[in-house]
Amino acid sequence: MKTIWIFMADRILDEVMAQQIQAEIEQFLANWQDHGKPIRSSLYRVHNAYFIIQAHEERVDGCPIDELYAFFKSLGIRYGIDFLDRFRVGYLDADGRLHITALHQLPQLYREGQISDETLFYNHVANTPEDLEQWLQPLAKSWIRRFVHT
Repeated sequence: MKTIWIFMADRILDEVMAQQIQAEIEQFLANWQDHGKPIRSSLYRVHNAYFIIQAHEERVDGCPIDELYAFFKSLGIRYGIDFLDRFRVGYLDADGRLHITALHQLPQLYREGQISDETLFYNHVANTPEDLEQWLQPLAKSWIRRFVHT
């Protein structure tokens, strides 16, 4: 099964920084290996906040995944960005602009009317290319909804 990994920055990056980070990720991926065998992969950048890695191999596990996460951790340290914070989520406002917020802020955003059951949220825990077909989901149909109504 082909796998994807979604790394979300803790904020929306400016174009220059997003391009620099993309170049570093591309360089990492060009040298990414599994026991000496190159891992064929693709990189997608979305909203200057999401970096999606897709492995085109049937199976990638163990050391290469550890190396990928270690790379993003070191990249984040160098740029002052947290790519591994799973307590942050991204959503689109009515004008289609991305916002990144902490899960614990969702009840307040909901009460204030800044988000609603129809607000589109990105599912950053997607694991397969097929999951990306439903990557953007209304809050009411997303796993994130449980954090709003606490």
